[in-house]
Amino acid sequence: MSSLVLRTVVDPIGLQDLSAHSPPIALLLHKTLMETLSAHCILVVSNEHEQQMLVAEIKSLPQGIRERWAAIFPLLRVDRLNLENGIENVLSIEDVRRDYKDLVDVIGCEEARAELLGLPPSDPSMIDPASNIELTRLIAFSESERMTEAASIAHSEVFAGENREDVWKKRFETLAMHSKHVTITDRYALSDLSRASSGIRWFLEKLSQSKVQTVNLICGDSEVDPRMGEQMLRVELSRLPKHYGGISSLQLTIVADEKFRQAHGRYIRFDNSHVFLVEPGFDCFSKKKFRQTFPCPMVSSRQQAQRESDLAQVHLLRVTLSRQQTKSS
Repeated sequence: MSSLVLRTVVDPIGLQDLSAHSPPIALLLHKTLMETLSAHCILVVSNEHEQQMLVAEIKSLPQGIRERWAAIFPLLRVDRLNLENGIENVLSIEDVRRDYKDLVDVIGCEEARAELLGLPPSDPSMIDPASNIELTRLIAFSESERMTEAASIAHSEVFAGENREDVWKKRFETLAMHSKHVTITDRYALSDLSRASSGIRWFLEKLSQSKVQTVNLICGDSEVDPRMGEQMLRVELSRLPKHYGGISSLQLTIVADEKFRQAHGRYIRFDNSHVFLVEPGFDCFSKKKFRQTFPCPMVSSRQQAQRESDLAQVHLLRVTLSRQQTKSS
């Protein structure tokens, strides 16, 4: 199944391939790579040595490009494995299959390595059927088949009749496995939670089966008394599954409905990066199949972070619930 976020290896030496072009073209190539990594990738490094190699290659880049990498690199999601061999030791397709099968989705190679792995000169990428890994030249990284699909998902609609499990896997699962904190903003979340079939409840259960540790739920006071909402959420937290430790705490922020109405959009934010608008509200996840088609685009996180700050200033209730204890403010 296609995915919006892909586990990706970047060949450190390949950064020099991009810099070999004229300065304007080199800058454009590096910017495109950085944007794609930020939006659609978990950067997988084989071991500490490979991570150090990548940092060293970045430091050796021309100043303007180096400064852009220095700003973006700390924000990337990085998963460091403990493999004995790194990408520098991969010299054949058999090496790819031995070291990376089931661990990564895409490998961005420098030019010489791409030839060793059997990538035809006329093709920007290929998928190795034995490992199901896409191999691509780093210079064509954003045009590879899977990156193109990921970019398409980021702006595509969720269609009526689609299964919610498929949408979870395609859009959210990988992010949830690499995020510690999630914010959900939905004016009617408490009203949804009070129903027997609840989209918010289903979504919290999925998050608790991932590696998310804390959730901030921001909602209005429509139809549910704030203290009753706190009690409902306390019960939900006690029932959530504990895969990978489960969600350890839930912060509930309730804002007066008239204040919330001024900024009505519903969305989910993973850490401080990926934000998805869910315009019908999370109630749409209450059924196994969606009843309507709706947009679910990935958008910039800046506007939402400011909005959360503004809503927090006018809250009626803000309480942090944990599996061990609760704290109110």
